[in-house]
Amino acid sequence: MITLAFLALTASAQAQDLPQEGSIIFEANDPMEAVQIMRLDLATGDIVVEADGENPFAAGDEVVFISRCGEFSLDAAITIADADGFTSTVPDVCDPDATGGRLNAPVMSPDGQVIAVNDPVIPDKDALLSSIGTQGIRVYSRGGEPLAEHQGFAYPVFDAGGTLYAAGTGEIEGVSHGIYRFDGGYANPERIDDGRLNGPVWSMRLHPDGDAIGFVFNGAIFRMSLETGVPERIARSAVPIAWMDFAPDGSGIIYVSSDPLDESIAQKLSGYPLHFVSDDGSAMYPLSFIPGGPLNWIK
Repeated sequence: MITLAFLALTASAQAQDLPQEGSIIFEANDPMEAVQIMRLDLATGDIVVEADGENPFAAGDEVVFISRCGEFSLDAAITIADADGFTSTVPDVCDPDATGGRLNAPVMSPDGQVIAVNDPVIPDKDALLSSIGTQGIRVYSRGGEPLAEHQGFAYPVFDAGGTLYAAGTGEIEGVSHGIYRFDGGYANPERIDDGRLNGPVWSMRLHPDGDAIGFVFNGAIFRMSLETGVPERIARSAVPIAWMDFAPDGSGIIYVSSDPLDESIAQKLSGYPLHFVSDDGSAMYPLSFIPGGPLNWIK
């Protein structure tokens, strides 16, 4: 169980203080390089480049991420790879509607057969141009068949049984901020936080026990029981938190903080650290680039 902690981490906590099991898969935003997917080996502290791509999400033995499949930067491909070395990378979905937006933050169901993804612009049904629309989520089968789309939602996540959840964005009538659960056909969203979350929610992750969702809200990390819908703050930082994930055994969390008011070139070049926290203490891993999400702490 993670207790509430105010994390004022300093550079005195170095790589040797990191947890020693598993690895972290994340996106690297280097101002001088293309966006890449990195792996940090916690046992050795080594970092390797796994693939050109962004927004990786680990599910079991696979990773789903976004790559580019056309001559335009907005031609987004949802790509699935083996998590062990990123072998057998196969583009499964290249959505033609993505030229009106930019697919990001894909997630995969536990059985690997369904993918949900953010789309910043799902076109309005009566719009003359495909670039006129609202942020939403799209749901696909593994083979690329469209299963559902919903405006006004973001940052989807599946629970252990394959039920889909997403955060309301407050951008359309009838969908306020908060966390929603969809039915078995990925339709009929129902708000489950009982109105307790009145602002943007992002970086939603399923707790390893399968009974709760972690997420970022108001710059801090919260955990919410899927049964009661009651959110509990479990970690906060002096700098707003951007992305988080749980340890594979649920004993800790990892997060990245970033201050949108301090996005200077010098800060971007110096990078942001990865932060680890558990009941046993905290640690920080300094990076020379900006780590992006989602973060994935895997065995």
